[in-house]
Amino acid sequence: MRDRICEGRKVFGQQVAAFQNTKFVLGCLQLHGGYGYTTEYPIARFYEYTRVIRICGGASEVMKLRGCG
Repeated sequence: MRDRICEGRKVFGQQVAAFQNTKFVLGCLQLHGGYGYTTEYPIARFYEYTRVIRICGGASEVMKLRGCG
């Protein structure tokens, strides 16, 4: 029983961290305007990494099922 609670908290923490990371990077990208989307600037790489982290971590729907299971 305790393992299920810990797993649920871990999944919730991963989702919150990924969401906040994405929100922050998108805000920074908007500050750069159109320049943020070119690959010459570091913010473009940060945006790519953010997307990879969210995808590799598992889709949010799957993670929700893991946390509730």
